Amino acid sequence: MAGEPLELRCAIEAQNVPERFFSVSWVFSSSPVAVVGPSAVPILGPDYVAREAAGLMSVRKESSNVHLLKLQRLRPEDTGKYICRVTEREKTPTGDFIDRSKRSRNVQITVQPLKSNITVSLSANSSEVLEGDRIQLTCSVHSATGPLSIVWQWTDKQSVGPIQEVASLNRDGTVVHGPSYRERSVYGEIRVERVRADIFSLSLYNALPGDEGQYHCTATQWIQAGTETEPNWEKIGEQSATKTITVKTVESSFMVSASSRTPSITFGDSFDLLCLVKPRHNPRVPTSVTWRFMPAGARAEVEDQGEFKDLVTFTREGTLQWGEQLLGLGTRTTVDRSHSNTNFRLSVTRAGRREAGKYQCTAILWRRNYNNSWSRVANRTSNLLGISVLQPGKASWPFVKQNEYNY
Repeated sequence: MAGEPLELRCAIEAQNVPERFFSVSWVFSSSPVAVVGPSAVPILGPDYVAREAAGLMSVRKESSNVHLLKLQRLRPEDTGKYICRVTEREKTPTGDFIDRSKRSRNVQITVQPLKSNITVSLSANSSEVLEGDRIQLTCSVHSATGPLSIVWQWTDKQSVGPIQEVASLNRDGTVVHGPSYRERSVYGEIRVERVRADIFSLSLYNALPGDEGQYHCTATQWIQAGTETEPNWEKIGEQSATKTITVKTVESSFMVSASSRTPSITFGDSFDLLCLVKPRHNPRVPTSVTWRFMPAGARAEVEDQGEFKDLVTFTREGTLQWGEQLLGLGTRTTVDRSHSNTNFRLSVTRAGRREAGKYQCTAILWRRNYNNSWSRVANRTSNLLGISVLQPGKASWPFVKQNEYNY
């Protein structure tokens, strides 16, 4: 089996071996491996010099009549026939030297390549995440018996675009982020971890619409073919798994509507206006909401947004900014919002003639980028709310609530 050691022994069967001059040649498939002369100093074949220097083979004389050849970490290319050839140099009566050789029988060695039986499974915290939430992927490698390396990749759902490398985790635990994700990783938005020896995770924080697509986890199993000081790693198996992730954009469900229970009030009474923003507040994708007002009798088309003036704004940071339009003297205006930041109420007490008119709320959706800058994603405008302020004892016109609409 590849990776295992091999030891071959060559025994010289003769009398008075220490007093005679023998040399032993190791041959592999007709190629010289090494020659050990009477001095016991081996001369290596050209294909084995580097291997011996790496400590992956040795040739030595165990005793006067036993020679050893040891190969460490066998490779599939070591498959073949091995023989040892023993040559004795004899001196003739005339003073000349002749060599007499004998060879051993062939020893057939078959090195089976290592087979990797690893399998890979990929799971996610959810196959559909909301923009701004976290994408958590877990890659589990089964039946692994050696060091592993992991590569995380992304491609679009249709697999028509180029594959982008998100990050890789090397055998020694070193993490390298792909070029397109390097800056995000600096801000802690991309994290790769080895949870256990065979479990790996990829986390993408503050998910963006562009994070939607197919994620691939490729696991590679390795075997060390070199030495500890000069390792030479060989790949013996590779498997991958894929998971499709959908990122639901906040913009797709972004809606604003306005309502009032008292479209017609008496002079000096109070009224409340409610602005409802959907979906629920997400700190990574917050909204800013502004109440706007156009006085009754203003010379403008009903749909003319240019005549509306800002009353008050709830900023994305949660603070209040009062606008340029002020309601009448003696009128008290208060604003508040629900804990979930979905309901924004405008309350007016002691209403007078100047509070009559059209009200609406506008909302802007913001996205917080990984570098803490902000991007404007979308804006919505609510339906109009008409408020009539009547003198005591006056009859009011019938009120018909307008259909809600969004821009």
